[in-house]
Amino acid sequence: MLKEGNSMPELVLKVGIVVYFLLIVPVAFVMPNYLAWENGLLEMLQNMVLFFNVILCFSFFRKTAGQRFHTLWLAVSGYFLLLFGREISWGRIFFQTGMDEHGPTFISMSSVPGHQYIHGGISIYTAIVLVSLIWLVPWKKIFHEIPVPKLGFAILIVTAVLAACGDKGLLFHSYVDSNIEELAELLSYIMQGGFAAWYYKQFKMLK
Repeated sequence: MLKEGNSMPELVLKVGIVVYFLLIVPVAFVMPNYLAWENGLLEMLQNMVLFFNVILCFSFFRKTAGQRFHTLWLAVSGYFLLLFGREISWGRIFFQTGMDEHGPTFISMSSVPGHQYIHGGISIYTAIVLVSLIWLVPWKKIFHEIPVPKLGFAILIVTAVLAACGDKGLLFHSYVDSNIEELAELLSYIMQGGFAAWYYKQFKMLK
């Protein structure tokens, strides 16, 4: 994730991420399934990480006022806010209706008054965030002037695949898949926040 010549804290972070990644599947087999329930410990940790990422990128936005890439950080903050909204099911997690063998159950979005407007607002917001990122990210500088953290991106891609396969139950066809999904998503969100901080540092060094 980090380039050669890392400081000690960066090296510790890098090693920690690799160790976490390697332990996802083994830990998923021994971890109680309730930790991966909706509104469970792992999802709460994911929400905390995403909210921290929102604040982090907004702080980058404020720190870069009048500088290059200023508005980029507002878009990235909006991206993490979008993920945060998705993780809390756009507020549905605050309206629990019961429990079953898979954990808490919640009110369906279709039961929320004005749900069609909520879906419309989410769609518009998603489009604004995506277009802003496509327009504001300095792709040329990222690919030609900044070293690509190859290991970090490789881990992030594999983690995303694990999360997607776990969500669909394609790995072990048991509760282990849900555990893998939530563990992988948590690592993904941590890494994405780490990438934001790393690129903020790299952008400051560009001439």
